[in-house]
This record gives sequence, C-alpha cells and structure tokens, in this order.
Amino acid sequence: MLTASQVMQFQSLGFLVLRNHLAPSELEELRAEMGTAMSSAYAHSPFDGSRRHWLPMMGPETPTFAALLEDPRFLDTTEQLLGAPALGWMVDANRYVGDTAWHNDAFASNRGVKWAIYLEPTSAERGALRVVPCSQNPVVNAHVGEFIEMAGHDDLSAIPAMVLDSQPGDVVAFDFRCWHASVGGGKDRSMFTVEYFELPPDPQAGLDLRSKIDVLDAACEKSWGDRVGHPFYEPRYAREPLTERRQLLVDRLRGCGFNELAGSSP
Repeated sequence: MLTASQVMQFQSLGFLVLRNHLAPSELEELRAEMGTAMSSAYAHSPFDGSRRHWLPMMGPETPTFAALLEDPRFLDTTEQLLGAPALGWMVDANRYVGDTAWHNDAFASNRGVKWAIYLEPTSAERGALRVVPCSQNPVVNAHVGEFIEMAGHDDLSAIPAMVLDSQPGDVVAFDFRCWHASVGGGKDRSMFTVEYFELPPDPQAGLDLRSKIDVLDAACEKSWGDRVGHPFYEPRYAREPLTERRQLLVDRLRGCGFNELAGSSP
C-alpha cells in the first residue's frame, strides 16, 4: 500500500511513479503475450514503424494482461489514490511511433487513474511521459489547454512539464484529466496501460460515462479498425469461472451499462 505522502502527491499533482513495481519475469511474460497478440491482430499489416499499433488485451489469448485489472497492485492502489471504489475499464498495449502530442484523455470531467508501463527505458529524449502538474484540476486544466493551443504544437518540449523517466518495471500513474505528451521514442516504443475510473455514484452517472466511452470506441475503430480478433469490449473477459475479484469488477461494469465487456457469453 502507498504512503500518505504518495497519495497526497497524486491527489495534489496528478501523477505518481512507483519504481520496480513489476518483476523482470512478469515483464517477459507480458512482452511475449504482447508480441503474439500484436502479430496475430495485425498479420495483414505487420508493424513497420510508419504508424502506431494499438490493441485491447482483455481476452483469453492474453491472460497475463487481463489479470492486471484485478491485481491488488493496481486495483487496490488505484482505490487508495482515488479514495473511492474503482471501475476497472481496460488493459491495452501499444507500439508507438515518434512523438505524442499534448492532450488529456477523453474523459476530462471524470476522475480516473491510468497506469503506464514501458518495456524499454525512457527519458526526456526517448519518449518519457511528460505531465503538466496539477492539470487534473478543472480550472488549471482549462487554462493549460488554452496555453497549449496558443503556444502551438511545433515544439512539444516547450510546454513546461515534469518528465517522468522510467526503467522497465517502473509504473507511472496519472489522472486521466492531466495534460500529457511524449517526445522522441523512435519508431517503436512499447507501452501498455491499466485503466480505471472512479466508480460512478449512481446508474445514470454510469450510463453517462458509458456514453463518453462509446465516443472513444468509435474514434478507436476509425483509427485501428483493421485489427483482428481483439474487440474494444471483450465479452470473454467475464467467462466463467470468475475469480472473486474479477466478479467484483464485472458486477460494477454491469451496473454502469458496460454489457459488452461484462457479458458472460463466449
């Protein structure tokens, strides 16, 4: 569990880095699953460094990835950071190409935690995550967005930010609402994420969140609709038998209208 100082850092600044959170043996399992899944899903269009490959990792073909969502090191720690129950949403994998422009994720009004795990060392010049501190605050968030728009996007490193260097095994947690970017990273930067929202307080708020995610789903289909065998919502995630912790996550998803991901049909 985290210290009170770590929780306060996340809640105040919007990010936290945990060193050596995953063991080398776990990283090798994840690397192997990612390689197999990516090769299968993009067999018709192998990675050549010209465009990013993205893939949800919630199906039975990627059990190590899927299990991360219920792993206490992520789920319990997320709930400690939020100070509230969490809605486990997704685990995905990415092979990035070049820079990632400044943005916040598509749920700027929803609290949540995204865990970013890089499979290679990162630094300011090699694709490390950059975060504008405190930009999860709605007022700060809006002002930072205006500043980024005014400053332009020609030099991403010109935006004042914290550069969160990492080594394999480190994990970076940040609030969905934070403005973030990366610079460099070459033509193949492997990274996966484990993502949670704060559990909506009532069914209507859950449906509202679901509506926002539908918009993201449509955007992902437009950009990565050529992937094969890994749907955005993976019904097989809830295949029986379920662990107690996974059942908890599935029940929470069902309560928010996430029926595709939380269904029990194969």
